[in-house]
Amino acid sequence: MDTQRATTEAENVTELEERIELQKEQTKILQMQMECECPDPSCQVAHES
Repeated sequence: MDTQRATTEAENVTELEERIELQKEQTKILQMQMECECPDPSCQVAHES
């Protein structure tokens, strides 16, 4: 029973870590968009500003 619980907890931790990484990536993109002075509002900052 304890091994099943430990496995579930490990899976939860892995899922949380993946979510955190995704949020960090999204935050970085949003930050770059905010800093970009490109006049195009749909710009994904795929260029040097």
